[in-house]
Amino acid sequence: MIDTRLLTPGEVPPAVVGMTFPHYRHLLTQTEPSRLTAVPLMATADGTPAGLILAGVPTAGSEGHPTLFSLFVAPSFRCQGVGTRLMETLHKEIVRRGGTRIKVIYMAGTPATAALERILEKTGWEKPSPRMAAIKADLLQIRALDPPWLRDRRMDATRFRIIPWKEVTTEQKNELLRSHEADPWIAEDLVPWKHEAGYDQETSCALLRDGQIVSWVINHLLPDGTTRFTCSFAHPKLQRFGVVMWLYKESVDMSENHGRRFGSWTVPLYHPAMHAFAMRWMKPCAVYCRETCGSEKSLAPWSESRS
Repeated sequence: MIDTRLLTPGEVPPAVVGMTFPHYRHLLTQTEPSRLTAVPLMATADGTPAGLILAGVPTAGSEGHPTLFSLFVAPSFRCQGVGTRLMETLHKEIVRRGGTRIKVIYMAGTPATAALERILEKTGWEKPSPRMAAIKADLLQIRALDPPWLRDRRMDATRFRIIPWKEVTTEQKNELLRSHEADPWIAEDLVPWKHEAGYDQETSCALLRDGQIVSWVINHLLPDGTTRFTCSFAHPKLQRFGVVMWLYKESVDMSENHGRRFGSWTVPLYHPAMHAFAMRWMKPCAVYCRETCGSEKSLAPWSESRS
């Protein structure tokens, strides 16, 4: 008999911890949510842990929709409806918490992709569509290509200055925020304050023009020593001059100075210039190059009609 129940931080069985990605395991024991509240649901078969689905719901005042992070079914319980049961239970739990829509982004082409997509289709999700390219590349091989953006920069040092992001002052950040609020010019998903949590202080940097922030590259250090280039952007009036490439050179130089061999990029397809850049210079040196897909589901009509 398959049962499902919501887990609380103090009752997570050890067997369940390994049923989600390492990046999300801290959510299983989360006691003080910040921008989202974890929703972990466990399936059991005659008392034995059979699967886990993990999602997150934005806390009051936070932006975004509920998001599905992972779904795992133990091998001995697969093809028995456990994944579908977990998904349907999650839908009801999200609606109970006031959610009306849920989204997911996942890696295409993995052994688990087909099983996940069957469950999404069975439980009424929208047809998945390509969202991002995920690339991990060898920085030494990129250097060997001698790309123009890794050569010496040609910039007016009297007006432009590159500094580590950790040296950006509170007043400079506030001025950036005021500038954006007065006349929005930053892509919504690339505003730097959305990516500062846990950022890599060794390779993240900013470009100042006359003392004001006009471009940035915010990175994170992954557990395996890879520099993840998380967020990069330049003021639209400066993009044609390739100023963000000055910061990419700085970040790659600093990664190499700290003995890091690899960099990773996750590039949305709706940023075509960045996607083309990654395909031109990172893909030929890739350890892997994968595509992510995404899907969404409207919850309230589906759940209410079956309540």
